[in-house]
Amino acid sequence: MEPFEIVNSFYEALGRSDLRDALALLDDSVEWTEAEKSPYYSGTWIGPAAVLQHLFEPISREWEHFRVTADSFVVEGSIVVAFGMYSGTYKATGKSLSAPFAHRWQVVEGTIMCFRQYTDTALMAAVIT
Repeated sequence: MEPFEIVNSFYEALGRSDLRDALALLDDSVEWTEAEKSPYYSGTWIGPAAVLQHLFEPISREWEHFRVTADSFVVEGSIVVAFGMYSGTYKATGKSLSAPFAHRWQVVEGTIMCFRQYTDTALMAAVIT
């Protein structure tokens, strides 16, 4: 599969709430970095297990109907940039989120090697406090 197809497959798996399929697209040594000052930022995580533990498990505990919807992409070689929206309701506050994002992915030899998130962390902070 081409880099765009792999990244799009990741978003499709998330849309089906299929974390196993999404995580299977990540390389064993994937470098995953959330935006600094986002609720889940703690540096760069290495490997799918770290992404699951530090991101997807907390999101599933803390959010209702959390969605990651990518609606446009830019591709240059192994780099894919996705633009879209986060949405959901934070359980502890009952506040809803609608925040734009840009995700930079690098795909090498059929697996996702690198992910970096760009988003409005102030919008996220306002929802969780």
